[in-house]
Amino acid sequence: MPRTLPVPDVVSSRAVRFALAAVLALGLLGGCSSGGSAPVATSTSSVPTVVASTTPTAAATPSPTATPKPERPAAMDTVNVDGAIATATYFLELYPYALNTGDISDWNSLSHPECIFCAGLADEVERQVGLSEHQEGLATSIASATGIEVTRGAFFDVDLELTQGPWQVVDKAGTVVEESLPTKVAHIHMNVVRDSGRWLVREAQADLIEE
Repeated sequence: MPRTLPVPDVVSSRAVRFALAAVLALGLLGGCSSGGSAPVATSTSSVPTVVASTTPTAAATPSPTATPKPERPAAMDTVNVDGAIATATYFLELYPYALNTGDISDWNSLSHPECIFCAGLADEVERQVGLSEHQEGLATSIASATGIEVTRGAFFDVDLELTQGPWQVVDKAGTVVEESLPTKVAHIHMNVVRDSGRWLVREAQADLIEE
């Protein structure tokens, strides 16, 4: 089955590291209803490109790439639509960073316990580390982001348009074991919630726009 299809084989953990559109589709299986009152606020934001390494290093014992860690947005300190948009944007920026470096600490801190997409990526990163593999590439650019406050101060819907570049997975011998070369554009829908005074991503869903 093509790895860019929106519904991969969820039994295989390897499917988690494929194209972002396929990975985010896992969040559909852990969805939650928005519930609550009608939307009360909206906001729009534009965010910069996340730079990631795109050239694999053919070394005998490859190490995680030097992908720069995304900067946590100051807007995440506010409990409103802008804070929710900043959280969703930052979470997607952490996606290539986690896969390219093996560092999932910030990713996990923003993951709701019932978010299947969130847990799937964390499991895949840990699997790669255990096999001495790492990913390179996956340059990510978020062109736009909008949000709606569904339940005041508690539940937010965020929609983003994202472009994802090519990526490769390199094993401990420096061999490319998986790769995806096309650039992909996807529409991302995320549920972001406030829980015990902190932001968490509850669900993510993607629709592949073009490849």
